[in-house]
Amino acid sequence: MKKIFLFLTVASLYAGDEPDWVTTPGRSIKYSSTAYVVGYGSASAKNENAIKIAEDNARAALSSSIVSNIKSDIVSKLEEDGKKAIEYFSSVTQSSTSLQLSGVATDVYKDKKTIHALAYVRRVDLLRIYSEKKTELTRQINALISQATADENAKRIEAAATKYLGLYPLLDELREAKCILRVADNSGVLAETLAEEGILSKEDIQSRIDKLLAQTIHTVDDAARAIAYQISKQVKTPIGKIIVSSLTYQDTKMSSSFARYFRQALEAQFQKFSIWEVAAPVRGMQPASSQVTRDLVQASGAQVLFEGNYWEQGDRIKIIGRLRDVGSSRILASSEIMLDATYLSVSNLQAKPENALKALAEQKVFAEGEVISSDIQLDVWTDKGNENLVYSEGEAMKIFVRVNRACHLRILYNFADGSRTLLYNDYFVDEAKENFTIEIPGEFECIAPFGAETMLVCARLDPFPTVKTYEQEGVLFLDEKDAKKAGISFRGFKKKDADPKSVKQTETRLIITTIAR
Repeated sequence: MKKIFLFLTVASLYAGDEPDWVTTPGRSIKYSSTAYVVGYGSASAKNENAIKIAEDNARAALSSSIVSNIKSDIVSKLEEDGKKAIEYFSSVTQSSTSLQLSGVATDVYKDKKTIHALAYVRRVDLLRIYSEKKTELTRQINALISQATADENAKRIEAAATKYLGLYPLLDELREAKCILRVADNSGVLAETLAEEGILSKEDIQSRIDKLLAQTIHTVDDAARAIAYQISKQVKTPIGKIIVSSLTYQDTKMSSSFARYFRQALEAQFQKFSIWEVAAPVRGMQPASSQVTRDLVQASGAQVLFEGNYWEQGDRIKIIGRLRDVGSSRILASSEIMLDATYLSVSNLQAKPENALKALAEQKVFAEGEVISSDIQLDVWTDKGNENLVYSEGEAMKIFVRVNRACHLRILYNFADGSRTLLYNDYFVDEAKENFTIEIPGEFECIAPFGAETMLVCARLDPFPTVKTYEQEGVLFLDEKDAKKAGISFRGFKKKDADPKSVKQTETRLIITTIAR
């Protein structure tokens, strides 16, 4: 299949006066938000690959802004049909790797200790490039549907099934193109993109595949076998090793005992189909850039990542999986199957953590008070990365951070039972550690109670004000039980503050699922 759209990067190195997008990171008169989509990144000038890392970080920030825009649209404009829209765009919004956009350029500026990079692309260029891509993908999809239908009518079962499966990654690429077009034109009309303009839906394709192959799925292992088979039919000549990530529950970033088991079953099936050698993820690695998942996969000796999520649909579970090349972020293969939910209970597996509803409510409250400032670039990850995090009873977790300037850190951990521990109240990062990986002192053991948990890390230029805590067995816990009030206390805002955004600080959250052995 011919790929006609190339990833283009043009880099120019600034000399002379400091540009405005360095003084106020990511904000520029020249590259205004009305005409451009931008992202800012930086790296220590002491690093021999500093320019590449800074540019990688800037592109990741640009990609993140697009994904955030789509998520915001889903919440604000599609409340009635939000779940369908979230599932529809999950290949973009739930991806662990950054979008790789065509037409992106970068400007680079170097001062005494830091390399600064701004990634930018004109909205009109995105509109042109991805309108053309949308047209070409639609043509390819329709042509493949015609070929598959002809094979089906001629009773060429294997050939028809393979062609229908080949539609999955093309449909995902089409949806990515539509997401980018939505951001590029700033139209606000996301609902229209739910229609595939006469193209077969994934549900229709799945129905045809099931009819052709007559696959019987009676166990979780059968489901893993079906996914591995679908992937194997789409990738003829696999290269290198694969990392299999734990599936996440719907759009929550939470995982479960089912997801942990399914990951192990899928790894075994990939080995049986001889598609890839499964790589063991490196623990405790230090990613060079803010694209943590990509760097983790490559550090493990792999080039491709299998990830996905699953959705409760009445008495059935829909599993959606994607295979990505982490270097290009291109979807190589995609798969969808339906599994009877009763097969989970037979295997004593849970589809979601017991505290899922409460955890979701609290995450929503914390998100509403979130403060993000481009003045501080904050990366946070554990020894397992920063996505699809699952820890089993007895496992130890390490925490790593990286910031682009001297600042104060506060780390709050919300346990599954609702208690909140202040891991660090005011951890100071001095100038000597700017843009370098910092391992937060201590290891944190996974113990009961188990479920969905959240770690919040806040960075600010000024010291944090005192927060009320109590000590229990040598551990500091937040006094405040209410999530909204706890968020205010954690962030250090006082009621007198008229505008919390005037405080130079930023934050990030990691969703962690803990499971009994």
